[in-house]
Amino acid sequence: MIAAQIKGLWVDGLVFIPCYTAFLALAALAARRPAPHLAWAAVLIIVSAGLLDEMEGGLLYAIMRDLPGSPTLIALLYGEVRAKFALLALGALVIGWLLLRDRRPAGMAVALPTVGGSLFSGALIAIDMHAPALMQGYVWSWTALLVAALIGSFWPRAFSRVP
Repeated sequence: MIAAQIKGLWVDGLVFIPCYTAFLALAALAARRPAPHLAWAAVLIIVSAGLLDEMEGGLLYAIMRDLPGSPTLIALLYGEVRAKFALLALGALVIGWLLLRDRRPAGMAVALPTVGGSLFSGALIAIDMHAPALMQGYVWSWTALLVAALIGSFWPRAFSRVP
């Protein structure tokens, strides 16, 4: 099981984390029109979350290497994971806010699950970080952004005033 977990950490660190970080950062840049400085702040938030996720993989590897892991590493992991999830919720919240501020009907429709999902996950981080439903808010947010990306790739004017 340890060997499989280590392989999973490699896939996570080399594929999944860079992909979701790029996806969210590009979503922020795509929604930048109403407030470019806010969009760049979202990019910084999202990249910071991605870097924390990469650090999480390193901590998990170190814990598995020396099972059961030192209390120091486990404490670092405990705080780091909370910070990562909080930043991901904040990043999606900013993207949703940007979509709302542009006042395009399609963007506003996508903004509702994006903002709602990030608020839901953010509330669970504050109330009960171990709640099984924690990831549900991210699913709502990221799925809405994926649908927007798919629609926008075929119908750019749905989300932008630029031809």
